[in-house]
Amino acid sequence: MKKLVSVISVLSLVVCLSVPVLATDNLSKESSEMIITEDTTLGELIEVTNPETYYSFTEKEREYLNSMNLIDLEENGKDSFETKSQTRGWTPSFAAAISSDVSSPRRAELSYSASLSASQACPTLYLAATGSEALTGKIVSSMGNTRNNSKQVTVANRRGNLISGRRYKVYFYGVVTAPYGLVPPTGVVTSTKYINLK
Repeated sequence: MKKLVSVISVLSLVVCLSVPVLATDNLSKESSEMIITEDTTLGELIEVTNPETYYSFTEKEREYLNSMNLIDLEENGKDSFETKSQTRGWTPSFAAAISSDVSSPRRAELSYSASLSASQACPTLYLAATGSEALTGKIVSSMGNTRNNSKQVTVANRRGNLISGRRYKVYFYGVVTAPYGLVPPTGVVTSTKYINLK
């Protein structure tokens, strides 16, 4: 009997670890009142939607994030990040990339998911997604996830009771802390997707 309980426990754990996180919105009052404008930076967005994570970054990393304009990232952001070893020359020795998807499975519902994968375990991988009305910039959904000493982090979320037929935008953004000794030590990956809801 103990063996059966142990096997069931292990199988339950394996299933739980292999399924991406699907959660409800963690919108605070501050983030639900935030309007994304042409001047909004990635640092400001993270600070409002996930302050605990924002303040876990070093001061230098926060300055880096606060210098990145969301509109510029939407137009010129990269969905991958490569570093090199200070001793191996120009050969990339580490890479990370983001993949993302949005859909409207039901009337007035927004669904999104993303994964950030790295070629080596990273001290920290942070991945988040923020949904907003495309026209007004009003945040309607936000989800973030951090993994330490990991090669992958995922987010997935659904948000209902939105306005059918309206256009929405989802910003996906990841902050990668590369393994020790690689340059640059921190990188940002982004992806932005639009969808008209059913």
